[in-house]
Amino acid sequence: MVTIFDTPDYIITSSQIKNIGLLRKLFYFILGIIVSIIHRYFHGALFTTLINFFLRRKVKLKYEKPFYIGIEQGLKFYFPNKRVTRILDGIEKQANYIFDSYLLEELEINSDDIVVDCGANVGEFYQGLRSHFENFVYIGFEPDPNVYECLKKNITSKNATIYNQALSYKSSIEKLYISSDGADTSLVFLEDKEFIEVKTIQLDKLNLPKVKLIKIDAEGFELEVLMGSKNTLKLTEYVSVDYGPEKGMKGMNTIPEVTSFLYENNYKLISANSERQVGLFKNKLIEKF
Repeated sequence: MVTIFDTPDYIITSSQIKNIGLLRKLFYFILGIIVSIIHRYFHGALFTTLINFFLRRKVKLKYEKPFYIGIEQGLKFYFPNKRVTRILDGIEKQANYIFDSYLLEELEINSDDIVVDCGANVGEFYQGLRSHFENFVYIGFEPDPNVYECLKKNITSKNATIYNQALSYKSSIEKLYISSDGADTSLVFLEDKEFIEVKTIQLDKLNLPKVKLIKIDAEGFELEVLMGSKNTLKLTEYVSVDYGPEKGMKGMNTIPEVTSFLYENNYKLISANSERQVGLFKNKLIEKF
């Protein structure tokens, strides 16, 4: 039922639906149809009003052109599109989910530690870090200008620096293929997708000192990001990479090339998330900063 109508997990997950009675299944079946219709045919303020009405959740949605906003106890979180529904069950809950997805439970991040976020999107990863650690130095990269505007609103800390650029193996001007309704925007060619031209930069150009963590979610461009970070990797303790099936038209994963590259550069895989296909790697030459 969930799959047939593309019902988002914030309504009910496939595992949850197995454990409820027939009448509740029928209820969620009908609700799934309604919400699917709302997602497909309604936009802006009407979309947020309808979602608030049919799904009375912890977070209330609002539309302030051009932003979709989730509001929870006075806290606002901005999105450029209807992916705002991801946070309906709680802004912090979604942040903690992202934190767990990148396998960071055992990391200790201190006030002077540097965290680099490649593919920062609207800042959910940053919020996940903030929910566990009070102070750290954050450097985020988000090339999509519309998403970047939300990132600026969601991250206001003085210890955060964000760039409207893409990380790559070279500093250049490249085509960024845009996925307007999702988070699949990529530097990897996507047929029939609109594109814009963006600046790319090698992470090595920043000449960063010791780095605690590099998180990478580059939609199939992970290897190229790492190639432009080779010197930085020597001074980095951990790398967490989303290397799932997101590369190009065939949706290929980047597990073999990413793993091989990191192994060649003295990293070892210490934890893996098979559900999301994320790997956490540790620099074997660094015990502790």
